[in-house]
Amino acid sequence: MGKDKIMEHNTRVEQIKTYLERLSAGEELEKVRADFAKEFKEVDPAEIMQAEQELLQGGTPLFHDFILSKREKAGGYRGFNRNHRTSAADVYPRK
Repeated sequence: MGKDKIMEHNTRVEQIKTYLERLSAGEELEKVRADFAKEFKEVDPAEIMQAEQELLQGGTPLFHDFILSKREKAGGYRGFNRNHRTSAADVYPRK
């Protein structure tokens, strides 16, 4: 990967982190999703995983952790697995 590609990748990861932080702070999913869709046409899953890892390493709780804790407080649901990584799309599918 060339220097320019690395810088572009790092910039994209930083942008993704801001969306994840907004969700973790409780901002409405649909607003964040709309902003994300305006900015990104395609996203490599590796970019999202890197952004999540960097946030976790910094101690930031992630949105899916928030969803998991809400589900656990509500008694969970059949087939719930704490180790399953839930995406926002799994929890709030598009209408």
